[in-house]
Amino acid sequence: MNFIAQIKELFVGKPWLNRLLLVLLLSYLGSLSCTSLLYLPWFGNKIQVTELCFLLILCCLPLLARFPWYLRLTFLDWVVILHLFGVLISLCFYPTVEVLKEVLGTLYLGAGYFLFSRLFYYLRKDLTSVLQMGLALCVFLASLLGLIAGILLLLGTETALFYLYENYPYLGDVQRLKGFASSPNLFFSTLALSSIFLYGLDRKRYQLLTLTSFVICFITFSKGLALMLLFILFIRLQQEKSAIEWQIRHLFFFLLAGGLYLSLTWFTLRSNEGLLMLNQKLNVEQLYHESIGNLGPFSVHYTTHFALQRGSLAIINKHGWKGCGFGNYKTSIEQMKIDGQYPASFASYDPHSFYTAQIAELGIMSIPFLLLLPFAIIKILYELRSLDPTIRNALLLALLFMMLESTCIGSLHFRHYWMILAVVNAFYLLKRDELAFR
Repeated sequence: MNFIAQIKELFVGKPWLNRLLLVLLLSYLGSLSCTSLLYLPWFGNKIQVTELCFLLILCCLPLLARFPWYLRLTFLDWVVILHLFGVLISLCFYPTVEVLKEVLGTLYLGAGYFLFSRLFYYLRKDLTSVLQMGLALCVFLASLLGLIAGILLLLGTETALFYLYENYPYLGDVQRLKGFASSPNLFFSTLALSSIFLYGLDRKRYQLLTLTSFVICFITFSKGLALMLLFILFIRLQQEKSAIEWQIRHLFFFLLAGGLYLSLTWFTLRSNEGLLMLNQKLNVEQLYHESIGNLGPFSVHYTTHFALQRGSLAIINKHGWKGCGFGNYKTSIEQMKIDGQYPASFASYDPHSFYTAQIAELGIMSIPFLLLLPFAIIKILYELRSLDPTIRNALLLALLFMMLESTCIGSLHFRHYWMILAVVNAFYLLKRDELAFR
């Protein structure tokens, strides 16, 4: 079915309120990559087009007939509630304005998860079409934006969509594409995850769009590009309509992808013998000036990502069971610089790992959440084993990509991560209904 026919099938014959709701939902999905388009006093870049769409959707829902407000909670729902409860407890320990901002932001993302999982459930047979159209719109707009900005840069016109990264490892000074996102890595994450999900759903239809997005992702110079490439190749190697099962080759792929991604993100090589490398200068804000070892003719230097992992462990050791406070991670890193426990030349960042940063900020309150979240996702995927293999495999690939990428990013601050969780939960809710009425 072509795109125009899909639009007609989705919109024609539906009440005006349902059509408006679909437009708002597609606008939300399409603008997921625009995380720094707006900048407001006090809120900064926290309020974007997605938040405006969310508010309008929220206003429309009470007018809908039979909207499922009171569905029985799933196990994943309870795990999300557990996380939100831990965040609120952290606010009790650290009642500051900065922590309050972070807590409100997370409560909003959690509310979005519950609202969208119920909204996707309400769509029922239109769910797959809406996801395809919305994420395709997101990838298309982000790719088009990147293409236009790239052409302008080649013509000598600089825009705010790029930023200059000095002494990038191996390459020297590079212009990194960030679009309307707050960073190139966030722009990459949204584009890559959406592309992988779409490509997993329909390789033939989204082949050209995925290839275009890969080229655009390349000029973000994100280390996750290697991860994206491996996932695309992995999808290509799967037999048509075959289910992705946990066989030896799939486990090997997962370990290979994770090892390569962490190696590229945590460490950088520099030549000791004058071998041809495009850049031998050291960016002291991103790379540690002293080598930690040698690999043949190359010296190995760790990056800020690796330093932040060690910093998280130090914060855990210092603050113990209650953590440093939700949203206080960057402040703790700056204090560690003063105390000589963190490289003073390194830039201070917010959490760059979902796993260790959760414990660093929330302490032992995060441990049940970290243990139960994978279990909840595995349980859902098992329950969805009879789902259309194409959809189930696309969900699995998206979740695996999220799991690996989360080792080096603070993923629960990202709207598109919560959206994928809502999609997974919605498919489970639909499957649960199907089983109940057999």
